[in-house]
This record gives sequence, C-alpha cells and structure tokens, in this order.
Amino acid sequence: ATGKKVWEYKMPNIMAMFEGSVQRLPNGNTLICMVAEDIGGRTVEVTRSKKLVWQFVLKDKSKDKLPVGFYRVKRFAPALAIKMVKSFRK
Repeated sequence: ATGKKVWEYKMPNIMAMFEGSVQRLPNGNTLICMVAEDIGGRTVEVTRSKKLVWQFVLKDKSKDKLPVGFYRVKRFAPALAIKMVKSFRK
C-alpha cells in the first residue's frame, strides 16, 4: 500500500537521534516526542496549523555519562490517568 503525506511538522534546529512517538489527539492537535542530539528528550503539542501549544524538555544531566531521556509519551483522558495513579498507590 502506498501512503500519502497529509501533514508534517518540523521542529526548528532539532535533529532526532532515533525513534520517538506521535499521537493525534481528539482535539486535532498532535503530541510529538523525540530524543534529540543535545538533550535527553523533548515533547511538544502542536495544533493542526503548527502552532506550539506547550513543550517539555528533559536535559541530559547524567553524572555518569549514561544517556538519560525518554522516547515515548501518551496522552490519557484525565479520568483514566487518575485511575492509573490510584492503582499504582495500592
């Protein structure tokens, strides 16, 4: 099957080192997560018109020079997130 690119977002001045994750949200925004060369991880939410809603950057501050970061994020509905947190506290 051949796919057709329908949308694309390029983060300025960022080169991803390897895999990340993308999630289209119910409101039409997109949640993007990646490991970048100079940081441990970056997550952004952008609108369909490519406007930045928010971002989180995890700086690689490992004292023993081991890589620190994340490569996947997922947005959960608030009720499900609360239920998950409660289950971890049992």
